[in-house]
Amino acid sequence: MSEAWNIRFGTAGTSDSFAAQGYKSSLDVPEYTAKMGLNAFEYQCGRGVRLGLDKAARMAALAAERDILFSVHAPYYISMSSLEEDKRLNSVNYLLQSAAVCKALGGQRVIFHSGSCGRQSREAALEKALDTLRAFGRIRGCAYAVDSGADSSADAEAFRAAFDAVQKEVREKYPVTLTADAALLLARMKDAQLAPLEAAAEDAGVDPTHFYTTRTLAEAFLAACDKERMESFAPLFTGSSTAGQAALAALLPNTFLQALVWRTLTAPALPEVTEDEGL
Repeated sequence: MSEAWNIRFGTAGTSDSFAAQGYKSSLDVPEYTAKMGLNAFEYQCGRGVRLGLDKAARMAALAAERDILFSVHAPYYISMSSLEEDKRLNSVNYLLQSAAVCKALGGQRVIFHSGSCGRQSREAALEKALDTLRAFGRIRGCAYAVDSGADSSADAEAFRAAFDAVQKEVREKYPVTLTADAALLLARMKDAQLAPLEAAAEDAGVDPTHFYTTRTLAEAFLAACDKERMESFAPLFTGSSTAGQAALAALLPNTFLQALVWRTLTAPALPEVTEDEGL
């Protein structure tokens, strides 16, 4: 088996054997777990997060001595896709409380059930659940669920900077292409850094039901877009376009927005210039 695998086994909560062996406190959980030859324990917060952070830290110290790793099961009454906004916002609070306890326990995972669809479609329920996760800060994006981690966010920032540079260069040569700005505004994407990519991906028909990073969303767009159509706008990016081609871009703002994103993602990086070069 690869060394990358580190599989742990443990229980989710305690059974009757916990009390039968004379244990009474959560502080006894590490010893109880170790006695069974296990090295993991899922702490149950199904009926609410009631474990204090100080006690959790003491449990973590006792568990570390026995190489036991905690995880936390969040409250069962989380409803990420509830039709009632208050319930969805409360779900965020339950997750934050669970995450705080998990961190104090030295754990790395919080397990939760997102809730049922109720009387709405699966698609509508999924969208509400994604909005709830956005409030939690786990994902970003508007039309797509995009990872908000450090690497993905750095890619989003770099993408937007490159997109702005490409658009500025084209706009200065062909002012009529300003209609792409209008297309982006009409798309109403709230995540400024990802807005052009999301708008282009949506227009190209990229599947919105997947979880993406900035990089994988870009790859999905490149796979879905009409490459021949994108390449037809190439003269606008090289400065060799005719007035007719510029007018066509202005008349097709959504398609040209796709082309701007395509150019941003496919253009070769400029060589780095040092102070001595060219002297």
